[in-house]
Amino acid sequence: MLHLPGRHTAEAVRGTLIAAMAILPPRLRQSLTWDQGKEMALHTEISAALGMPVYFRDKASPRLTVAAAIEREHQRAAPPVLPQGK
Repeated sequence: MLHLPGRHTAEAVRGTLIAAMAILPPRLRQSLTWDQGKEMALHTEISAALGMPVYFRDKASPRLTVAAAIEREHQRAAPPVLPQGK
C-alpha cells in the first residue's frame, strides 16, 4: 500500500510508487497490476524506472485482471506433472 498524504496525481503516484518498490528485491517486483485510473497516466515511466510491466484491470471483467488471465493461460498450457509409478 502507498501512503499519499497530498493529492493523488499521476506525478505523486509515480514518485511514491517508484520509491516504495525500488527497495524491493527484483524477484518481488516482476509486474504490477492496477485498476483503471488517471493516477496511473505515467505508467510507462513507472515501468521503465522499475524494469517491470504494468498491467491494468480489464473493464469488462471486474474480477479478472489481464495479468491473471495471462497466468491462467500459461497454467492451462502446461501439462500436469504426475509422479512416477513404482
